[in-house]
Amino acid sequence: MSIRVFENRLILLETAHTAYAMGVDAVGVLRHLYYGAKVARGEDFLDELDRIQDLWPNGGDRVAEEFSAAGCLRNKETSLRLRYADRTRDFRYAVEKIDVQGERLTVTLKDADYGFAVELLYTVLPEHDIIGRAARAVNLDEEAVELTRLFSMELPLPGDDYEFLNMTGHWGAEHQLCIERVSGGKKVYESVHGTTAFDAQPNWAAGRGVTETAGEVWFGALQWTGNFKVVAESVPYHYLNVTAGVSDAGFSRTLRRGEAYETPVAWLGFSREGYGGMSRLLHRFAHDCLMPAARRDEPLEVLYNSWYATEFDVVCEEQERLADKAAKAGVELFVIDDGWFGQRANDRAGLGDWYVNPEKFPQGLAHLIDHVHGLGMRFGLWIEPEMVNPDSDLFRAHPDWIYAYPRRETVTGRNQYCLNMTRPEVVDHLIEVFDRLLTEHGIDYIKWDMNRFMAEALDDGGEDGMVYVHHAQGVIRLARALRERHPEVSFEACAGGGARVNYETMSIFDQFWPSDNTDPIDRCRIQEGYSYFYPAKYMRAWVTDDPRLPFTFRARCAMCGSFGVGSNLNAMSDAELEEVRAEVALYKRIRPAVQFGELYRLRSMREGGVQIWQYVTEKLSAVISVVDHTLDPTGPVRLQGLEPDAIYRVEGPCGTRTLSGAYLMGQGVQVTGSRHLSAEVTVIEKL
Repeated sequence: MSIRVFENRLILLETAHTAYAMGVDAVGVLRHLYYGAKVARGEDFLDELDRIQDLWPNGGDRVAEEFSAAGCLRNKETSLRLRYADRTRDFRYAVEKIDVQGERLTVTLKDADYGFAVELLYTVLPEHDIIGRAARAVNLDEEAVELTRLFSMELPLPGDDYEFLNMTGHWGAEHQLCIERVSGGKKVYESVHGTTAFDAQPNWAAGRGVTETAGEVWFGALQWTGNFKVVAESVPYHYLNVTAGVSDAGFSRTLRRGEAYETPVAWLGFSREGYGGMSRLLHRFAHDCLMPAARRDEPLEVLYNSWYATEFDVVCEEQERLADKAAKAGVELFVIDDGWFGQRANDRAGLGDWYVNPEKFPQGLAHLIDHVHGLGMRFGLWIEPEMVNPDSDLFRAHPDWIYAYPRRETVTGRNQYCLNMTRPEVVDHLIEVFDRLLTEHGIDYIKWDMNRFMAEALDDGGEDGMVYVHHAQGVIRLARALRERHPEVSFEACAGGGARVNYETMSIFDQFWPSDNTDPIDRCRIQEGYSYFYPAKYMRAWVTDDPRLPFTFRARCAMCGSFGVGSNLNAMSDAELEEVRAEVALYKRIRPAVQFGELYRLRSMREGGVQIWQYVTEKLSAVISVVDHTLDPTGPVRLQGLEPDAIYRVEGPCGTRTLSGAYLMGQGVQVTGSRHLSAEVTVIEKL
């Protein structure tokens, strides 16, 4: 069993390689006792429970709690803030019930004086070494309870001087690694934009002296696409308290009698194999447990997107010429970006009017779709459902459908307003419009974009403290409805680049667009941060035009993820088109390893201008090396993840060799070029 209870006071959660212990102390507080490598005897923690001296409430912040609430001498960040009708603002509970149902655990904390309870919800995934945590607040009292914070998880880690990992960035520079020592006070990583945004990620990792290959690391990821908050606090009593959940900025949920509120789930893990071990564990979990099952084992197609070739100037004949050349290059999916719909000649008009522009497609969109399908490619379109231009039929018909204040001029971003997704009729309209579009046309793929954040946010149901939550839920309702009605269509999540990359979106969409920035060196850094929590299969990466850099260099940087082409094929010579065809063919050869293999980050560009990534499957491995600014040969590189006794054919910069796995991992092999701005692909096949 993965969940064991001892003497109705000690709880032990076990996975294949980890253990997680909590227990009820002498005064009834649920203590966090341990999270780490698996232990032989769970009963040993009973002795620790009996030896605890710092008892609540006198212990205050000294107590490492499984779930804490504001008040009662606590000054640290807590998981719960509330207000009862009589203005009481603390939560004094008893552990009322411990319920185990298979791999699920519910621990009910009942307030001693009010009809209010918090249920702590755990899900154990033993084979993935992952534990899910969430919380559910329930009010059974006659009077209402106001929640102003309810986080999904709290995890005290013993000791001081942790390094805490999250991301930072902005548009065009997403997923920049941020590793900071927390030796006092607290670090807060938060989004208040209405979605994940660029500033931070709803993910985290903590450890001391962690490297890519070694060190104990604890980590977590919130399955939520709206506002979030992650806090790492160095509590003066020698532990790091990590909390994460829906942001409490502007959050307020009033529970009347019989009502409940449940948080999103936070997924937790532990690894002794450094950041690399953490990433591989999370990538396996994402593939097996989060990705939509229908396509998780299907390779993503090589994509062509026509945005950089035509921008808003979409004309059917030119799209056909691009499609012809894309097909000859080996492209498998042809996508028209912005500019195909309504009166869309620029970003100032037409957004929200999701009908095919008759001037741009005089024979209808079906004519182009048939042409693309006839070339053996799938067909895709760009949409931006949640937004509307002031100059649009939709806004003129429904000016009240946007977020707006009664006496203020409404803010525009990218010349557009944000539709009020808390209104059921808005979401219903969007479901109907896009359902019709997908039903009437042979569309295989949707690139779903979102290019501005929320402002003037008012909940149409009058519950303004829940506007950001309800907005996110409206977006998810729309996405799920379209997926359910059109299971044959693939969906890509884009939001001005990577502003909607998170585990909830992953559970609905088939791939992410991590950044609008396609500069290959910038992308290497973006893709590295991204890879800590998200697998390469969900990382769309394009090669685009840049006369400063060799095409092969640009293309092979993009091969680190799910490869696409965004170059203007109509402006290329025959020789340049042949180069595109050759790189597409190379990617298809290594695609099984890149999209489905385990990732080993052998070298980081942050450490000296060379990035080397290795992708490993049982039969096929690939190493992609990128040299930015060094002119010195890198020398042999030790590979990882191979079978020592197996024999491999290695095809790379130094020709083709036949070598053992032990040699490749012990002695290493040359996988890089020695010149400035070189990129190499080494293919390793098990014989």
